[in-house]
Amino acid sequence: MQHDGPATARHVSEALDVALDDHHGALARAKLVVAESLHWCERLDEARPWYAAARQHATAEGDEATVAALVHNMAWLRGAHARQALLFGGASATDTAIALTSAESSENLERLIQAEALDASVPMLKAQMLTDRGRHEEALEIFAEHASQARAQGLSRMSAVFEADIAWCSWLAGDRGAASAHAEAAVGALEEAVDADDRACAHARLAALLEALGRRAESDYHRDCAQADWALHRQQQATFLAAIAPVTSRYAP
Repeated sequence: MQHDGPATARHVSEALDVALDDHHGALARAKLVVAESLHWCERLDEARPWYAAARQHATAEGDEATVAALVHNMAWLRGAHARQALLFGGASATDTAIALTSAESSENLERLIQAEALDASVPMLKAQMLTDRGRHEEALEIFAEHASQARAQGLSRMSAVFEADIAWCSWLAGDRGAASAHAEAAVGALEEAVDADDRACAHARLAALLEALGRRAESDYHRDCAQADWALHRQQQATFLAAIAPVTSRYAP
């Protein structure tokens, strides 16, 4: 993700300026971008009207793919925020439960409309949420089935996160050898993690695991990296939110 707030605001403004009321395809996509931008910035209450407007336009167009993308991306953002709160403070059991339900709803919708482009993406999200819910055996089964396909479908940038989760679940399952091996794989994949929030979560998970493995110096290193990447992510959110604020105020649905 480029996190280019000014470019996002500029292109959305241009789309909303020129689109007529019955240009449902263009309006659905432009408003979905705004919704997801606000949601990524953890302003879900402000994002909801934009999500609703995007869904209305997509429905009017008969565009099932955009509706599925809306549900899918909303589920990913819910999951990401629940996980971030769990790892960096503030999560509740309700947060992770809602995120898991959102992942399952997205999975069901994509199965219903036979959406195949992201068919490994949602199971991987579900596995992450199961990890966060402490259901490590179920999570490991899904990771084993879908991890390779997810990477082939463009999620290699999240390999560090997935490997760290597999390592954590392996540790909980009592397999110290697999936990160590997947922790090393996670470390090796960190250079592919282009998003600060993904790096922060991978580092945080590794810090907890390495501490459990008795590797305190490595744990401390990853904990420091996690805090640095988390601070960067927070800064990116604030910058992006400031850039799109004029759009949200001018074109509020």
